[in-house]
Amino acid sequence: MGGSKSLGFDDMQVMAEDIVKGMEGIRKNRLPLIVLLDNDLAKALGHSLKGQLLPDEPVICIDSVTVDNGDYIDVGRLSLVDRWFR
Repeated sequence: MGGSKSLGFDDMQVMAEDIVKGMEGIRKNRLPLIVLLDNDLAKALGHSLKGQLLPDEPVICIDSVTVDNGDYIDVGRLSLVDRWFR
């Protein structure tokens, strides 16, 4: 997500609300909510999101990431099989 380099508390809450509403399908499928930001807002946004999600809903916010149209970000979980081949 691009945008302002800094946000006030109220604006951060509105952004978190919008993300939660927009990602309803992801949340219903119990998939982690992963938010990438280009500005230094991940900690504050993550806290705002956690305040609006159920306690067991996973959320990851990462900042200082720049992507262009067509770029992919791979996110995965390390499995036991992966550990055996290291």
